[in-house]
Amino acid sequence: MVNEQDKRELMENEIDLFDLLNTLLRKWWVLLIGIFVGGGVFFFVSWKFIIPTYESTAMLYMVSSSVSISSLADLQIGSELAEDFNKIVASKTVIDRASERLQRESDKTFTRKEIEEMLQVSNEATRMLVLTTTGEDPEDVCDVANAVAEEAVARIAEITKSDPPSIVERAEVATIPSNPNIPKNTLIGALLGFVLTAGFFTVRHITNDNIRTEEDVENTLGLKTLVVIPIERPSRSHKQKSGGETHE
Repeated sequence: MVNEQDKRELMENEIDLFDLLNTLLRKWWVLLIGIFVGGGVFFFVSWKFIIPTYESTAMLYMVSSSVSISSLADLQIGSELAEDFNKIVASKTVIDRASERLQRESDKTFTRKEIEEMLQVSNEATRMLVLTTTGEDPEDVCDVANAVAEEAVARIAEITKSDPPSIVERAEVATIPSNPNIPKNTLIGALLGFVLTAGFFTVRHITNDNIRTEEDVENTLGLKTLVVIPIERPSRSHKQKSGGETHE
């Protein structure tokens, strides 16, 4: 059975939650300001201080053109070798050859380290390799992705002594930056502003131990309220009359 003390604590917790909700509702305009301030700050920082970056993607199919599509064994081998091909694509030989191709074809100079920092190779599907390059110049990013793809295909053919894999999709020049995502950052800022503002009022409410209502007296002290004396606020006419008498 639940004793009187447990009932009182349970009621106190319920009333606290109800009072907290009322406090937040009364401060709705402050919460709204927090939302706008947080979203505005994140929008301004994303727009003004974060340098936009672009992505381009090329895709390779790891099964050579001479392999019969009906051969499950050949397809299985292609799947198992995808991880090996991943390492070949990111190898120093491929990167250096891609750098030389860029210098030769487009008169652009990239060091090995610069290309390695731009390049990311992933095996997102069986027998497929995705080459993604990221950088501040969309044209450079596209050229690097295509150069690495071309050299990777040639290098894989050299190592495997077979037909080269196919380039399923060549990289294209990106028109929209991949980062920063300004709408997403603005939404995160607005949510963070709301959480911080609501958290401030929540902590302030929880740490307030003042007895303000009849329920507070009963829940805190376990006593019944005998008399309630209301506070009567003076009317406007009374204030004006008092002010006039004072001037006399």
